[in-house]
Amino acid sequence: MTWPATIKHPHYADGRYGAYHLVAMDQRVVNNRPRVIDAASRVGLTAKDVHLLRAALLDGPAAASAFAAWRQGLDIDDIDYGWSRLLPLVQRNLARSGIDDPWLPRMQGIRRLYWVRNLTLLHRVRPVLAALAAAGIPVILLKGAGITASFRDSVDLRPMDDVDIMVPPDRLAQVVDMMATLGWRPKETPPCSAAEMAALTHTAGWPFVDPDGTELDLHWRALNLDGRIGNDLGFWQRATPARLAGQQALVLAPADQLLHVCVHAVAWAGFSNLRWAADAAQIIRASQDRLDWATLCAEARRRGFAMLMHDCLGFLASDLSLPVPRAVLRDLRREARFTERLEVRINRGNPLTRGMPQRLAAKFVAFRRADPDLPDRPWQRAVMPFLRQVLETRSRAGVLGLGLFHLLRRPDWLRRALRVDCRLRRSGSHRPPGDPGPAVPASLGATLDLMDGAPAACLRGWWSGADARDGGRWTTGPEARILWDVASAPHVDLICELDADGFVADQHPRLAVRVFANDRRVATLRFVHGQTPPLHRFTIPCSAVASAAELCLCFDIRHPHSPASLGVGADGRLLGLLVRRVKLAPRGGPSGVARGSNDA
Repeated sequence: MTWPATIKHPHYADGRYGAYHLVAMDQRVVNNRPRVIDAASRVGLTAKDVHLLRAALLDGPAAASAFAAWRQGLDIDDIDYGWSRLLPLVQRNLARSGIDDPWLPRMQGIRRLYWVRNLTLLHRVRPVLAALAAAGIPVILLKGAGITASFRDSVDLRPMDDVDIMVPPDRLAQVVDMMATLGWRPKETPPCSAAEMAALTHTAGWPFVDPDGTELDLHWRALNLDGRIGNDLGFWQRATPARLAGQQALVLAPADQLLHVCVHAVAWAGFSNLRWAADAAQIIRASQDRLDWATLCAEARRRGFAMLMHDCLGFLASDLSLPVPRAVLRDLRREARFTERLEVRINRGNPLTRGMPQRLAAKFVAFRRADPDLPDRPWQRAVMPFLRQVLETRSRAGVLGLGLFHLLRRPDWLRRALRVDCRLRRSGSHRPPGDPGPAVPASLGATLDLMDGAPAACLRGWWSGADARDGGRWTTGPEARILWDVASAPHVDLICELDADGFVADQHPRLAVRVFANDRRVATLRFVHGQTPPLHRFTIPCSAVASAAELCLCFDIRHPHSPASLGVGADGRLLGLLVRRVKLAPRGGPSGVARGSNDA
């Protein structure tokens, strides 16, 4: 088995939820015909995932047969990381049922490994919890930390990649300062100061790491999919005391904890995401008398998660025989709005293999969820703000023009008419990840080296982040731009030398990239699978620069694909052009890139 270097990654007062009415297992009768309902696919689980969950959670022969079905054709040394996180539960369940299997000793070792890693993780975050308790700052433990604190026997059964804690938003800046004093720093550079982080709506928390690489996720909201400020007040009011690593803290009430666990089921983890189902099963079984189904339904309805909770609880009831009241499922389905049903369908499946329309739809869902006001308004009210953000324009006319431009597949004549590159250059455009701050044009005559993860202040639009493993910068969308300072350029043509490769594969053997200079087409780069591309060298006429102080060099990728969508890798980025070095200089100047050349 390959292990990662660091283990992460109130109107229901009539009492109708008092009795448990189990949902039938897999068959429904419609018009006197049995109809198979695939509840697992609705929550993104495969048949193998369901077998493993049943092996971990069912009793006796049912667990043994499920485990045999799961392990068929598998090698314990090479299984999915998400599956490995459930093996401690499987080992305990099979062992206490008296079931013998050759894999049990190996699973016992995996259970010990996770036990040691959990204890190490808790030991390293204990000073933070102690400091917060001493300062009188309330802390709610989330995810694995909350499960471990709620159920004392789960330290070796519930693997944790990190520790997630939530603090009141008005104490966030103080908490960040305290963590800095204890040696913890943000894992990634936040887009604002610590005092302003609580106002961020596109994320509910931020990861911090200590010098040893231990990760602690600091949350100021419980859910990434709910950006409304102050929406967690009920969570705080219903939280109950608990202890973790010997320190006093809070955990969510059972109904809130179940909601939190299930909502996180929609997040793509990069591996089999079935841990949520085991956590939910533990919450339901251990908290039957304390689990307030009315509160769960009210919170799901208020936050817009009724359909999501219906699908998750429906799977738990039908496939894992958990005691979910039938009335709960019926009411959740009845109260789910059309937008919630649509969101569930959009977010279902692997996001790495989605095409551009599906990616835009998922972005719209995330955008609407992140805004503090939009979730409570009709979804139509979110369309124009979303298009302004995606198209990088502030005006309604700009949305109409640029929207038509992209719908018509970015024709040259419309680009010139709309002056697309000039418009986006003035509006600022968005920066690649890892390149914060304003865009600064590259100097004319200098070689722009994007190798070894070098940052580049001149990049705008859809570029990959600075990552030395890429060997340059990938374009990650339909268009990407480089800004050049040509204020001092002589009145002569410019020569661009480009050292770049295109993303081609057996399933995507050809790629054409159109190059524009201030909305004027100057070259077409062509790449063929199996052929080594030469150094691309093309001319930019001086008329394209004219009296402009800046030159916007735009790469238009006709058909970007992701390796994941083609089945040639796990990379979900829409790749087009990998740029290593590029130089822009007046005609007649010395060449700055050492490879053969050809005029495009």
